[in-house]
Amino acid sequence: MSSVITGDECWVYRYDLEKKKMSSQWSTLSSPRPKKAWKVKSNIKTMLIAFFDIDGLVHHEFVPTRQTVNKECYKTVLRHLGDTVRRHNPEKWRSGNWILHHDNAPAHRAVTTNEFLAKHNILSLPNLPTPLTLLRVTYSCSHN
Repeated sequence: MSSVITGDECWVYRYDLEKKKMSSQWSTLSSPRPKKAWKVKSNIKTMLIAFFDIDGLVHHEFVPTRQTVNKECYKTVLRHLGDTVRRHNPEKWRSGNWILHHDNAPAHRAVTTNEFLAKHNILSLPNLPTPLTLLRVTYSCSHN
């Protein structure tokens, strides 16, 4: 497990938090309590791609606004990941003793992505189906 680096994407939303000092206001003892607005998730969101190993965060980057994570974008992210591994864990990089694990997103399965991984001698661990998927497959096969 120590050689596996797992990567995934997720949306990160911005929250506008009100600091205590910002919400303070003068009032008399008899005046009603001020109404507070609920924290609302902003419509501003950014895609975050993060890679972890057994020790924690290895590499992360935010995808530029209006950029789709396609095969070209993902190859750029993989280049940056390789540079990070090379700089921060040179022994792991030199020995080639690390395995990339990511899901089956189209950009991850693209032929050019797999060619890139092969060219740079990066082993990729296949994404296994979840137990629920296995249960569905088993159930449908046994009832046919």
